[in-house]
Amino acid sequence: MNNCTYIDDSIANKCIEEPEKQQENGVNEGIISDPFVSEITIEIKERNLFEKAMHKNFRTPEEGEALLREENSKLEDPMSERALTKRIEMLREEIATAQEKEDNNNEFDASRCITLMNEIIPIANSSDKVMQAIAFIKEHVLSKTGKITEMEMFIDNEVFNKFGISNAKLKKYETDEIKPIIKAKRKGTDKNINPSPEFNGLWSKRVSPITGEETVTLHIDDIAEKIVEEMNVMTYKDCFYYYNEKCGYFKEGEQTIEAEAIRIDRGIMKGTRSNGSVARIANIMKQVSHINRVSEFPFRNEHKVIPVENGILKIDFETGNVTLSDPDPSKYRFNYRFPIIYNPEANQKVVYRELRKYVKRPRLIIQIVAQAIAQTLVDQPYKLAHFMYGQPNYGKSFIAINLIQDRLMLDDIISKIPLSRLSTDSDNKFSVASLEGKVMNIKDEMALFNMKDANTFKEVTGTFNIWAEYKGKMGYAARTTAVHLFVANKLPKFENQIKDDDGFLSRVQPINFNVTEFKKDTQAAERILTDEFVSGVFNASLKMAIKMVKTGNLSINTRWEEAREEWMQNSEPAYKFISENMEKVTNDSERTAILKNDLLRQIQLWYDKTFSDSKFKPNTVNDLIDTIKLCGGDLDAKRTFFGNMYDKNGNKLYKKGGDEEYLKDENGNNIPIEGESERHCYIIPYKWKNGNEYGERCKKCTTLTENAKLNT
Repeated sequence: MNNCTYIDDSIANKCIEEPEKQQENGVNEGIISDPFVSEITIEIKERNLFEKAMHKNFRTPEEGEALLREENSKLEDPMSERALTKRIEMLREEIATAQEKEDNNNEFDASRCITLMNEIIPIANSSDKVMQAIAFIKEHVLSKTGKITEMEMFIDNEVFNKFGISNAKLKKYETDEIKPIIKAKRKGTDKNINPSPEFNGLWSKRVSPITGEETVTLHIDDIAEKIVEEMNVMTYKDCFYYYNEKCGYFKEGEQTIEAEAIRIDRGIMKGTRSNGSVARIANIMKQVSHINRVSEFPFRNEHKVIPVENGILKIDFETGNVTLSDPDPSKYRFNYRFPIIYNPEANQKVVYRELRKYVKRPRLIIQIVAQAIAQTLVDQPYKLAHFMYGQPNYGKSFIAINLIQDRLMLDDIISKIPLSRLSTDSDNKFSVASLEGKVMNIKDEMALFNMKDANTFKEVTGTFNIWAEYKGKMGYAARTTAVHLFVANKLPKFENQIKDDDGFLSRVQPINFNVTEFKKDTQAAERILTDEFVSGVFNASLKMAIKMVKTGNLSINTRWEEAREEWMQNSEPAYKFISENMEKVTNDSERTAILKNDLLRQIQLWYDKTFSDSKFKPNTVNDLIDTIKLCGGDLDAKRTFFGNMYDKNGNKLYKKGGDEEYLKDENGNNIPIEGESERHCYIIPYKWKNGNEYGERCKKCTTLTENAKLNT
């Protein structure tokens, strides 16, 4: 076999290096002066010696020597024999090194083979040409190591084209000649690829006594057992869960488990044995799904412990003592953990001091987290949802999102269902399902809407058991301990039937953020919400949660009437106006009749003084209808008022002179007729506070006419 050696730039460069100057007996024999070196370099460049040295395929060192001697002889001032000999020796060393490298690297190289084929002239005779092609294939293609598929593609494309073998019979003849070699290479390849030692015991090998062919068989059951044992796999409702060592809790992850099955399969069934991997992996996953299947939601916290980042917290609810233990996935099954490094020494005082910058009652914030912790430890919920509200820039999202959601919870245990999807039975079919297995439901920027009913809301806050229905799947009974937290600038309005629904109002806790208006500060979270601070929040919440579990009650209870009052004052600006400027009465004789436009004008004046955002400012008397209903007032009563008089159609009446012309004032305007007239108005069970400026501006009612029509 002839070896062809490539020479790179370094060979050519070394071939023309200036030899070391030697001086013998004062004679400058073999010494090449700088001008002479420059001259040789120029001559060699002119004759493209570099190009020839780099692209000439020297089969032997003698060929390289011949090239240098030939090129040297063409120079006007040839190098001396001594200088030339030195270059030849350098070239011999380079060629020998290249040949050794070529011999050691027997990997199939398509580009190298194309170069070799370019030096071959195909024989004219067809049969001889086929034999010539077969000889090339055997010597330069199939004698190499590498991927047999690439070799076959090279033969079918490059070799056939080079030798002009297009006739089907010639192709078959050539294929028949090399087929045994290819088959042998395939068998040899598989024999050299043994399964990894890691998987010993998960496969068996059988050798045919007739053909000697080896067959490897996977032990599907053993592989499935290994995966379940090592990854702590369990299945529930066709969902695969495994214990994630890095996270420290169970995660849903069919793809992760399947990836392990693929890794084992590839580690055993290598080379051509890999065929059929899809079916094998499907069988492995089927076996995995049956080994540790559970019929009930597996993450129920049966041991009443709390998973944190550095272990498991065991609680003595009688003494309140907390003990930190190591996690054990075979005993403690959780699909979450609180991302807190438990530090019992973390300061709680600084926490309350900071939270007072946001709300007047900071324990209301602590109770949110405490309830989330406590509901993972008990069998019934505390039936309370939390509503953070207030004007922009008062820190609502900072506490709800930056603190609670991002630092005290994990994405895996949080859902984000808006209240609007929990307030109408027709719009919650698939929303409720996403609560399954969650610890909190947190929704920021709650949209404005009118609550028409609270049935679904009462359901998800009143029990841990829900009906989960996903698109394309049958519904099933599921479990959630989620505590609901909603955040909004303004609380949503609700219909009149909810106003007295204590089943709804007893489950809401409004939290007003109205203490400090903050400037925009993108570094506030990193500066304030340090690990020490967050640990302090957790400690305060844990202390409150332990008390809640022990007593079975919330730490802070708000009467539903108080919750309703606070809610209505925020959701209805007109109601807030009435509650601030008027007093509620129980005697019908003390009720106040107010002209509709009079009430609208006074509310608008008050709103402009109170709020900077005009988004929720009432614009017409129709905007007051819901408020009048919520106050228990009459929407369209009639009473007699002293002031401008109106005809039966509501048109204002003006004074006329003897000639029936309208009388004008000094500004040229018609002078209205004053007196008593029956007018449409609201009647509400409130009276103006003494000396109230807005009440003074309203026209006074005199008597109730016999024709007064009261509509509630």
